[in-house]
Amino acid sequence: MQDIFIYFPPKQILKHAVVGGAGTVLNLGILYVMVEFLGLFYIFGAGIAFFIAVSNNFFWNKKWTFHNKSHQYKKQYFEYIVVSLMALVLGLGFLAFFVEILELWYMLAQLFTILIVGVNTFIWNKFWVFKK
Repeated sequence: MQDIFIYFPPKQILKHAVVGGAGTVLNLGILYVMVEFLGLFYIFGAGIAFFIAVSNNFFWNKKWTFHNKSHQYKKQYFEYIVVSLMALVLGLGFLAFFVEILELWYMLAQLFTILIVGVNTFIWNKFWVFKK
């Protein structure tokens, strides 16, 4: 059991969760503004919120969570976007399912979606994007 902490250090997981939490607040705030004030369809608003939040999260995960000192910003940002787009596709599927099938409020559905895909993004970021 202790061997798992070599691959998944609790401190790193906590930092990823904090960055993800901040990104979630940013994402939800932007989504709310896009839907309630600008009148966009929630799926479009979620896409815009995604790109803004993911760019913010890239910076914080690179510097703080994974202490990655690589100067390959463009390559890593591209890989981070690939991982995040996979999460977005998965997430939009969950979002639509939660809203359209389960009839949850879109904000609550977005929160559940972010939690589900967060685990996936941690693993991909740790072992691909920010690998040592």
